[in-house]
Amino acid sequence: MKGPYLAEQLDRYDTVDQTTRVLGLIRQALTCTQWTETDDQGTSVTWHLTSLAPGNVGQAEVAVRTTASAPTPVTVDVVYVQEGGYLLSLAYLSSSTPAAGTLNLYLRQADARLRQALG
Repeated sequence: MKGPYLAEQLDRYDTVDQTTRVLGLIRQALTCTQWTETDDQGTSVTWHLTSLAPGNVGQAEVAVRTTASAPTPVTVDVVYVQEGGYLLSLAYLSSSTPAAGTLNLYLRQADARLRQALG
């Protein structure tokens, strides 16, 4: 796997309450700390989920690290940030553990762009 990779998504909901509910559902789904997937060829990959320290941006935030070691090591750091009726999702995917603060650096840049766009 080459990389690292960075993905960013911005979703807008009709109301702040709706955005809050979506973030709550994400938070609930991320309470699972481990799961195993098996592909069509019978190769199994076990994923582990741990919480990450928040980046302290937005009105609400959820941040997690997902890791797997087989067949290729991968780490995916993901953060979800609510800004009013908007939900910003940022994912950093790497074949090694990212340096401390890597996700927060990108998060602050994305949050600044969002705040600027919102005026």
